[in-house]
Amino acid sequence: MASPPSPELVRPALHSGSWYSSSGPDLAAELSSFLATPPNLAGFAAEPPPALPVAQITPHAGYAYSGPCAGAAFSAGLGARLSSPSAPPLTTVVVLHPSHHVGLPGVGVSAAGTLETPVGSLSVDAACVERARSLLEAAGVPVKKLSLREDGEEHSSEMMYPFVSLLLRRHSAAGVKVVPLMVGAASPEVARVVGETLSPLLFSPSTFVVVSSDFCHWGARFRYQPFLDPPPGATVGQLITQLDREGMSEIESLRPGGFADYLERTRNTICGRHPIEVLLHAASGGGGVMRWLRYEKSGEVEGAGDSSVSYAAGVLYRGPTTNEE
Repeated sequence: MASPPSPELVRPALHSGSWYSSSGPDLAAELSSFLATPPNLAGFAAEPPPALPVAQITPHAGYAYSGPCAGAAFSAGLGARLSSPSAPPLTTVVVLHPSHHVGLPGVGVSAAGTLETPVGSLSVDAACVERARSLLEAAGVPVKKLSLREDGEEHSSEMMYPFVSLLLRRHSAAGVKVVPLMVGAASPEVARVVGETLSPLLFSPSTFVVVSSDFCHWGARFRYQPFLDPPPGATVGQLITQLDREGMSEIESLRPGGFADYLERTRNTICGRHPIEVLLHAASGGGGVMRWLRYEKSGEVEGAGDSSVSYAAGVLYRGPTTNEE
């Protein structure tokens, strides 16, 4: 049995100074500019649905690439939840993120009690982590306690923390704690068990969920190069967009089986596919509306030597009126 996170252990911000600024004032100013990023998808309504934002899907590349898209998600997601006058008090932010370095058949939990960021440290909700661990292990899901090095090397979680820290302080909610959960290379069945098991925790009225994921990774270095010979009138970049939008549509339907079938058919390199599947299973049957705000790519593909990573920002709303939409 893994011991609970220790308040004496600090997860270092290993990617500061490279993936984003290590200067607190500079980073705060940059994040604030990202949070002002408007939606760029025509299908996103000017006004959010009459329901509470409870989760968001957010890219996690270096801020020079994904910052505007991530900022749009955090503004319409966690920021809107914190500013809602009718919402119950928020106590917990759960960060569901993938593993890029650690082989993990189930879920990984942090050993740290504090998460370092240049704009202020975050506290880990040790009791909530323990509750999640206990529930998952009782359901047969293996849970690994991550070393500080394993935890610190994972950028998909770290790129979420400065946004969370800044928003909590901006809304005088510094007492809100974080529950980082690394979702490994789970099978669809394991993702189902994790999602259904954690659903009461993830959709507690006092909890908000941040799902960390980029979308298509195209290029030889990602071992994914479909569409190298596009039909007349089409470009590789256009076909990548179509591929991603199809996946976004499956997520929007809130049908985990449809998203799993899409992944099996296309092999799209969505690195946070397992955390997304967990969210879909957790939300399954509970009603809700998924709205996409932004979509963009790190660059357009013109030849076989190019590469591109896609970023998408979305918010999940749940509430008494969402089933009518």
